[in-house]
Amino acid sequence: MRSVVSEWPLVVFTSVAPLCAGAWIVTALLALFDVFPEVTLLTTGFTGTFFCLLLAAALACSTLHLGKPAAALRAFMRLGNSAVSNEVFAGVLFVVACCLYVLVSQNLIAAGDMWKIPLAFVAGCAGLFVLFQCLAYRMRTVPTWHSPSFSVEFAVIALLGGVVAEGVILCGGQLGDGAVRQGLVVAEVLCCAAAVFVVHAQGAVVAKNVRRRRDAHRLLEQWNVLGAVRVLAIVAGSTLWAFGMLGASASLTWAITGAALVMAAIVAGRYSFYRFYANVGLPQD
Repeated sequence: MRSVVSEWPLVVFTSVAPLCAGAWIVTALLALFDVFPEVTLLTTGFTGTFFCLLLAAALACSTLHLGKPAAALRAFMRLGNSAVSNEVFAGVLFVVACCLYVLVSQNLIAAGDMWKIPLAFVAGCAGLFVLFQCLAYRMRTVPTWHSPSFSVEFAVIALLGGVVAEGVILCGGQLGDGAVRQGLVVAEVLCCAAAVFVVHAQGAVVAKNVRRRRDAHRLLEQWNVLGAVRVLAIVAGSTLWAFGMLGASASLTWAITGAALVMAAIVAGRYSFYRFYANVGLPQD
């Protein structure tokens, strides 16, 4: 892995897949605890199909990292003994569970509360996938990757992106009352604060690992620029998104604009992850 260009499939996968997982988790929490039962509309029909296709595409994209997609089958060889194998298995299980739920959910919802069981199962698969993705990058051979802040970032991405995605869909369909939207904004504020803290914590890890290098000043400068871009995009995006959510009538335009900035921050974080820490945890020339 001499260049981040070769890592673009993983940049896509680790940006999009957690977002899809977060969207399902947020939906399940709102529906299963009767905060907003009508949110199940977001996991059925067109929206549910869209998330399934997006998740499947992200998972398929990750196989390109191995040179030949067929080589991805080897990832299952060490299931239970390898964090990466566990991540792949959980991802596939999540995709299958999502697709099956979308296919049968309309009938289940019409039959009463039966839909809660499969929805809880899908949300559990999503949570399991996020957990194994966090663990997959705890590599002792990579100084920066073997750090809680870089592992926790996957969970932060899932919740940050999931809340924003749900808000956009709610605004687009004019669903949910003001209390529901306010609750999502509060959750987004907490996720935003967690994301900023993670970026700060990662900076400390980077500084520790590059301080003995001759080009430490240049490396830290590059990291600080990317870190500043991430923080500004997260804060600005979340603010614009919240503005769209808290109006007398939800503004889809502001919600989409804010969500786009948040997504840009997530992609920037994934870029820095692979740009700076390929193989040895430091930039590759």
